Amino acid sequence: MNWLELEHQTCIVTGGAKGLGAGITRAFINNGARVLVLDHDPNAVNAITAELRHTDAVLAMAVDVTNESAVDAALAAATQQWERAPSVLVNNAAITSPGPLADVPLDAWERQLHINLGGYLKMARAFHRHSTPNTARSIVNIASISGKNAQPQSGGYSMSKAAI
Repeated sequence: MNWLELEHQTCIVTGGAKGLGAGITRAFINNGARVLVLDHDPNAVNAITAELRHTDAVLAMAVDVTNESAVDAALAAATQQWERAPSVLVNNAAITSPGPLADVPLDAWERQLHINLGGYLKMARAFHRHSTPNTARSIVNIASISGKNAQPQSGGYSMSKAAI
């Protein structure tokens, strides 16, 4: 029984080629979903593609989640390949710029917020544009315990996760 009711659903997992995102990708595949994996790291995309080559239920692409045209193209490709609009979005992509907040370069901090917060918004907007109206859809935004309990050397990351 598919208790998650993901059979033949198209799911999107950002940051889905490694770490927690790869685990979510595998779980979705194991529950019958089709998964569009978006990750900024081409090597990780190649690795997850190779690992899951036994299934046609994964489409992995190296995409910057802050690039709206690239995100739209990826979602359009998945919709065309599986002839089904996405119904689940897991916003997981995030970066960190470690160091004391007072010492983190401003451009690194801004990039972190652009990806960790702006990427979530841009993905949600693209998900809405590419979804079928009047159908059940779900968005899961991955936060972190660091958003509540800041860790040493992770002030910017903790701030972005607290905002989620």
